[in-house]
Amino acid sequence: NGLVYLNLYFDVSDLTLEELSAATFLMELLGKLPTAKYTSAQLQMLTKQKIGKLHFDESVYDGKKLSVQLNAQMVCLANQKENAADLLCQILTETRFDDITLLKNLLNQTMMHQQMVFAGAGHRFASIRAAAMVTGAGAAVEALYGSTFIQWVKAHCADDDAALQTLAEQLKALANKAFAAKRMTVGISNNAQALAETVIAAFPAGEAAAAANFAPMAVTQVGLPIPAPIGFAAKASNIKNHGGSFTGSTYVLANILRFSYLWNEIRVQGGAYGCGFSGTPNGDMYFHTYRDPQPGRSLEVFDKAAEFIRNFCAETEDLTPMILGAFSAADPLLNTQRQIATAETRYFTGTTYEDSCRISRELVQTTKEDLLALTEALEQIAKDNAVCVVAGQPLLDACGEKLVQIQQVL
Repeated sequence: NGLVYLNLYFDVSDLTLEELSAATFLMELLGKLPTAKYTSAQLQMLTKQKIGKLHFDESVYDGKKLSVQLNAQMVCLANQKENAADLLCQILTETRFDDITLLKNLLNQTMMHQQMVFAGAGHRFASIRAAAMVTGAGAAVEALYGSTFIQWVKAHCADDDAALQTLAEQLKALANKAFAAKRMTVGISNNAQALAETVIAAFPAGEAAAAANFAPMAVTQVGLPIPAPIGFAAKASNIKNHGGSFTGSTYVLANILRFSYLWNEIRVQGGAYGCGFSGTPNGDMYFHTYRDPQPGRSLEVFDKAAEFIRNFCAETEDLTPMILGAFSAADPLLNTQRQIATAETRYFTGTTYEDSCRISRELVQTTKEDLLALTEALEQIAKDNAVCVVAGQPLLDACGEKLVQIQQVL
């Protein structure tokens, strides 16, 4: 429909976990700081004129190999593609970090935003922290998006001008290292393929990234206080850590647990606003609750999921409704932008067409025996006991011995 999609990915798998937190803040700054040619105000005006949508973020791809990518995603009209791409390349290669006052303001703005998100979307932070205890990929996600990133921002909000100058130099060095041709993958819609060579030529060659080598965080049961009378609980494991593998039947398992078990136990009886179970192709499996008045009780409910599935299989004859219900998670409708994102995810994770077919076939052909085989993974979540609860202090206190550590974030 006359739109050009251009996504640039930069491999930063060789950064340390602390540098990943700095990279997240770097991506927050892009498009807001001045460049060599434009002031901040000029840049933002040009962006609105030339680019329909501009977004900077980070992704962790955990498939046949693990990689961390910094992403610059742009959508523009076809007749603006050269100007828009040139502006994007300028932002990535020529951003100036020497305005210490603006840098300080953006740090404070980021902290204010993170404070609101942390209290309102605690289920996401709890799930990320729990998953960080079971895989290196999870630890990378925690450094990029989790409570660890909030702590990084908070620490730098207290910086004086000298420390901010040092931070500015570190961010500039990080940008120079990351935004290089040898680290870059170009994703582009097929109405602008000739633009790819021009974009690549706009970046210095640099050095290719080394392979990722992140260790998971230590397994613990941690509480993260928030100034709100609500809670969010999460518990995680990874099936691959225990010799298993992800199958399409996991989507059916998740559908059953959400609507036949967790909804009644946690939503109806426990009073939480929401709850869920997820299993992802990288092997992660985790429970979570949303706006939960009894997070300690919910942790006990999670541990009884395997028993519920055994009883469910003994009492249920036809799995067809559960299989059909699982398709929305496994094979959702995709607009153009999501189709591109899905293709790029498959590229970075090494997921083939045959892999996708196998997962779909396993979902459709799920039997009670397949579900029973997954109960071992559910029991392993209880045994691993990788727990995070984000909640007000009284709710954390009510968890008692289920939590062994309280860590201040805000």
